[in-house]
Amino acid sequence: GIIGYGRMGKMYHDVLKTLGFDTEFICDIEKKDTNLKIILDYKEALNTPNIDGIIISTYGPTHYEIVKYAINRGIKYIICEKPFTTSLRHAQEITELLKKSNSKLTVSYLRRFSDSYSSLIKEININKKIGVPKSIIITCGAGGISTVGTHFLDLCTYLLNEKVISVVGFPINKNLPNPRGDEFE
Repeated sequence: GIIGYGRMGKMYHDVLKTLGFDTEFICDIEKKDTNLKIILDYKEALNTPNIDGIIISTYGPTHYEIVKYAINRGIKYIICEKPFTTSLRHAQEITELLKKSNSKLTVSYLRRFSDSYSSLIKEININKKIGVPKSIIITCGAGGISTVGTHFLDLCTYLLNEKVISVVGFPINKNLPNPRGDEFE
């Protein structure tokens, strides 16, 4: 099933159809124009019997509760749009729940599969255009780490083939609000 049927939910639906996967339901807070079963409440959707996997493509601050509920329901495969939580405490809680369950969670970082990332990987890791990178400095615009910054952290992990050890952020203008909302501060 797909929970959240906005732009990303529709994209996932198209990909699933192309790959030959059956989608049992679409869950969204609004009725959508589709020939699939529409469920308006995510708990009702996740209580549907025999669900192998779900895709969560709702608004970021809703992810934590939906992911947590899906793990507790024993959903085996969970794909979640970023961010899968908006707090470190919630991320740690989900990680602990996953360790005690049979559920598998992946956070969707589709940019890894873009042509620009593939070219960059080739030039850095295969052609060794700049030698062996040891660290990366990234400058982000409005919203920084909470918007596109997580893609850059994923890119660093991918490029360096290692986990990110530390992240330091400096706000340039503290008077500018985060474009994603206060939940992301």
